[in-house]
Amino acid sequence: WRDSMNKKLLSIGLFSCLMTFSSISSAALDFISAKDFSDSNKLRGFNIGIVDTHNDNYYQELSATKINAVRVILPFRRCTAATEQTTEKKTPEKLEDVKADAVSPVPKCIYEVSPDNISKFESILKQAVVHKFYVIPAAEFQQDPMGDFWTVPKLQQGMVDAWKDFATKYKDHSIIAAYEIMNNPPADGLPQGTNVSDYWSKGGDYIIQGIRSVDKKHAIIFPMAPSGLPTSFKNFKPLADKNIVYGLNMYYPLDITMQGVNPSFSYRIPYPAGLEYGIQPIPGQPPRAIDINDLRLYLQDAGVFAKANNVPIIVSEFGIVHYAPNGSAFRYVSDVTKVFEEYNWSWMYQGFRISAAFDPYIASDDPEDTTRSSISPIMNVLTSYFGKNTVKNIK
Repeated sequence: WRDSMNKKLLSIGLFSCLMTFSSISSAALDFISAKDFSDSNKLRGFNIGIVDTHNDNYYQELSATKINAVRVILPFRRCTAATEQTTEKKTPEKLEDVKADAVSPVPKCIYEVSPDNISKFESILKQAVVHKFYVIPAAEFQQDPMGDFWTVPKLQQGMVDAWKDFATKYKDHSIIAAYEIMNNPPADGLPQGTNVSDYWSKGGDYIIQGIRSVDKKHAIIFPMAPSGLPTSFKNFKPLADKNIVYGLNMYYPLDITMQGVNPSFSYRIPYPAGLEYGIQPIPGQPPRAIDINDLRLYLQDAGVFAKANNVPIIVSEFGIVHYAPNGSAFRYVSDVTKVFEEYNWSWMYQGFRISAAFDPYIASDDPEDTTRSSISPIMNVLTSYFGKNTVKNIK
């Protein structure tokens, strides 16, 4: 989910379809604002992966959990005509270099959502109307392995233009809870030691200004950089726009939540884990005992930021492999959701039918076991909170 809009969108036929659908969606649920992410209407739900088409059984199972939102990855691919026009790199030496409006000439299309993915996205919106849950599209911009959107000014302009196009088409769709302007913004491409959150606050703010030029209603999720790390909130200054939700990810510590996913995390480690396991989740710091108090400590910067600035937070992604030993996944999810609720944050579990390893319906310590149950220990935790969900002003 860590890697990867619409070309002056599609055709008159599709545009007219969008306009028809707009009246359907806006009749179902009311618009929500950023403040709704931290009150009685806050969002709790699932990540459902990259935009795709699903059958009725999929949505019936999803709806039965009583979620009130889903988060979906929407790929923004490079436009073919832009490929040769966006290759000149210029590593920004100072914040002022991250300036989208300084680029000229700009290709007419730099990023777009493919027609096929637009169709899939619309099918999700239609199901959201039927089952009464909100949708959060999170942009995944195509990039090279070195994160070239940091170093190619035309790509920065392209992201702004792509979001403006998308927001123009969907500005009246209240079924969309918020636009998440980038999925897991990385640090790749900037010099070692660069404070990526400073650059992203500038670049992300340009995207937000672009959206606001055409859509002043929707909340916007600003994910912290790099990669949604909660520690990025330390000394971060809030953006000027007031209808902003700040996003973070929670896979801490990777040694436990990602064990067995790749060779870097090959050991079987329980949760909670004592000092004897030698977990050193933050480079340069000594090993830590991992328990609920350590989870609170790790999320502390985000909590302080939210309280000091009276702003809402959403945990865009969190999860753990189901096979963490001896029921560890259940204990981890129990503790981390408890902390989220203490802070009154919205949250999206990773994920619903995305990966067997992270499937909360599976209750086995065996990585090969794929037996699913809606009353697994993890699902019991999640649904205990989903059962408290509300949806604002169902019409």
